[in-house]
Amino acid sequence: MLFQFFAFTCIVIVGAEIGLGLFVFLKKKFGRNKKPKLIKPNYQKDVVYLAQFPCVPFIRSISPFCLKLETWLRMHKIPYESVYTLKFGPKGQIPYVELNGEQIPDSAIIIEKLTKYFNVSDNDGVGKEQLALAHSMTVMVENRTAIAGFFWRYGRNMKMFVDALCLETYPAKSLKFWTFFQPMGTRFKTVCHGLGKHEDQEIAEFSFQDLKAISDALGEKHFFLGDTPKQVDCVLFGNLIQFIYNPLPFPQKEFISKECKNLEPYVDRLRDQFFPDWNDLCLPQSMNGFKEASYANAIALSK
Repeated sequence: MLFQFFAFTCIVIVGAEIGLGLFVFLKKKFGRNKKPKLIKPNYQKDVVYLAQFPCVPFIRSISPFCLKLETWLRMHKIPYESVYTLKFGPKGQIPYVELNGEQIPDSAIIIEKLTKYFNVSDNDGVGKEQLALAHSMTVMVENRTAIAGFFWRYGRNMKMFVDALCLETYPAKSLKFWTFFQPMGTRFKTVCHGLGKHEDQEIAEFSFQDLKAISDALGEKHFFLGDTPKQVDCVLFGNLIQFIYNPLPFPQKEFISKECKNLEPYVDRLRDQFFPDWNDLCLPQSMNGFKEASYANAIALSK
C-alpha cells in the first residue's frame, strides 16, 4: 500500500513537471505575444518593483535569489519597492521585477538589464582573474551549494521548515498543498540535477567543500573581492543566510560554525551595511498588507 502511494505521488509530480514544461513550450511556440498582467499596474517611472516571496522570520526570504537581488538593489541605491506575492513570473520563477511596465524574470538577467538601464557597475577596479573567480563562485553556490540546502530543508525536513518559518505569513491552503508536494518534487529535481543520486551525507559533504572554498577565498578580506562589496557578495549573502541565520539544525550551519569561522562575521557585515532595518523586514508588518485576509486566516488555522 505504501509503495503504491509512493508510486502514485511520483507519477503525479513527474506528470505535473512534464505538463508544466509542455505548457510553457506550447505557449512560447503558439501563444499570442501579449504582455503579462502587471502586479503593479500603477507604477512610478524608474522604480523597480521586486516581486518576492512573503517575508519570514530570521532569514527574511526563503529564496536566496530574492535576497541576492534585494541586496544588489540596495548596494547600488536603485529605487525599488517590494511586492510580496506567490504569483510566479513569466518564466515560472520568483523573484522577478517590473520596471516601467515591463516584467523581467531571473535574478541574473535582471541584474544584467538593470546594470545597463541605471548605468551602474560592479566591476570598477576589478581585474579579469577576480571576475573569473567571482563568476565561478556564483555558479558553484547557485548550482550546487543552494541545491544541497534545498534538498535538506525541502526534501528531508519540510514540515520542520514550514513550522519554524512559514506559518505566520503564508496562506494556510497554499501551505498545506506545498508541504505535501514539495518534498517529493525536490527529491525528484535533485535526482535529475545529479546531486540527488548520492547519499544524504555525501550531498552534505559536497556542500561542505563549497563552504570551505568560500571561506578560504574570503580569507581575512572585508568583502569577497576586497574592501568594496560587489555582486558576488550579494550572491553569497543571500545563500549563506539560509544556513547561518536559519534556526533549523542544518548540517551546513554546524560546519560553518566549526570550520568556516570567518563566514558569519562576513554575513553580519553585509547585513549591517545594506539592511540596518533587517529585524523589521523579517516581520509580517513589513509587507504592507500582503493578502491580509489570507495570512490572518493562516494564523487562525494554525492555532
